[in-house]
Amino acid sequence: MDRRIADALRGVSTPSVKEIRVSSDALLRYPAAYLKAWAAWRTSVVECDNRTPRCRALWYVLDSLLKQAPLLYVPLCSTPEFEAFCVKKFPWDSLDEADVEWPIALVRSWEGLISRGVWTALQQHGATLQARLVMRGAKLGFSSSSHGEVLFASKKELEGLHDSCNVLLSLMASLQQQHLRLVAERQATAMAVSEKDASPQEEVLPASSAAHNAHDDEDDEWEPVFVEGGEL
Repeated sequence: MDRRIADALRGVSTPSVKEIRVSSDALLRYPAAYLKAWAAWRTSVVECDNRTPRCRALWYVLDSLLKQAPLLYVPLCSTPEFEAFCVKKFPWDSLDEADVEWPIALVRSWEGLISRGVWTALQQHGATLQARLVMRGAKLGFSSSSHGEVLFASKKELEGLHDSCNVLLSLMASLQQQHLRLVAERQATAMAVSEKDASPQEEVLPASSAAHNAHDDEDDEWEPVFVEGGEL
């Protein structure tokens, strides 16, 4: 079984829908061995160059596992240890302003799935990174002209840029708090309706995710889509 789990992860090299499906489905054939699959996934991420397509693909495999088997994988992804692992192993530092969108979009799709504390911390980390990238890009713009001459920003310009960055961070934090309040209100409303109209239902481990039905073209790149379930 250990070999089959390793083979399922070894076969992932690109973030294509086909490869993500094959790998995650293979791992889900052994629900009793989910802790071994989890350990193997973490090892694969640690050993992988975080600037390669394989790194991105491995994170998408986890995304698929979370949404197909939330009862197994959500508790593992709702701990401070997982938060620290994400901060350390996501390729934050190697990303530019365009590429940074994929880990942020991935974390955003976990809203209501993993614990709110971990989700909020990762969201804030991504927002801070985006602000720093914007600031870095602005500094580069100040330091070079269209003729290739090197121009240095004045102290006043840098101070203004720093103040603008602080305003941006404050605004993003405020918007985040508003968003969390709205989510909490929606969840409270949904819970009240659910308690009123609830009927006994047997929990069944999904055999396939909604993402499987959303893509007929297996050559498309995996897109993390929120699937309800497994909220702590």
